[in-house]
Amino acid sequence: MTGSLHSGESTHPIEVESYKILRERFDLSDVDLTSIGVVERIIHATADEQLARSVTISPEFFSKCEEAFKDNLPVICDVKMVQAGLGYDNVLCGLDEARSRPERPEHYTLTEYGLELAASRFPRGFIAVIGCAPSALDRLLDLCEEGPITPIAVIAMPVGFVGALSSKERLANSTLPYITNSTERGGSAATCAAFNAVVRQYYANNRVRPDQSVSLVRDALS
Repeated sequence: MTGSLHSGESTHPIEVESYKILRERFDLSDVDLTSIGVVERIIHATADEQLARSVTISPEFFSKCEEAFKDNLPVICDVKMVQAGLGYDNVLCGLDEARSRPERPEHYTLTEYGLELAASRFPRGFIAVIGCAPSALDRLLDLCEEGPITPIAVIAMPVGFVGALSSKERLANSTLPYITNSTERGGSAATCAAFNAVVRQYYANNRVRPDQSVSLVRDALS
C-alpha cells in the first residue's frame, strides 16, 4: 500500500490575503528558514502566533519525510479530523477498526488502540501524524521502545491538560525525526497545517507544482 500527494489547485484569494495579513502583523524574521513554512502555515490555520512559535523540528525531519514521499509511503493518524485535513492520498485511521474489535484491552483508549492496529500493518514504513490524542502518541512511543514499530517520521501536536505536554516532551527526547511543540496547545488544525507545509516544501524542493502530482500506484488499496 502506498500513498501520493494530492493534486493541488490554484491558491485561493482568501489564502493569499491571509498570508499577506500574517506577514504584516507578525515579525517572523527570527524564525529559521527551514521552519518558516511550517510556522506560517500554522499561523494561517490557527491565527495563533504563540502556538506556532512553540514548534520544534528535529534536524533530520525534512530529509526523512522527503524519502517517505518519494517512496509513496502511507500516513497513519489518530483521528478522522486529522485524516480529513491532510493533503495526501493514503491516510489511515484505525478508529473504526478499534471500535469493531471486542478484544480491545480495557485500559486502552480507542485512539491508542486504533493507532496500534494501523501501525502494525506498516511496522517500518509510515509517517505518523497525531493531532488530538496524547494517548495515541504515548502508545506509538511505547511500540517504538518495545521494538516492533519504527515510523519514518512523526508530526505530533496533541492538545489538552492531561498527557499532551508530557507525551510531546517524550517525543522530543526520542531518536525519532519529529515536528512537535513545547506547550499544552496544539490540535488537529495545527497538526494538519504542519504536515501540509511539509508537503508544500517537498513540492518546492523537487520543482514539482501541486497540480503536477500524480499517483504512482492506482491500485494501492486492492
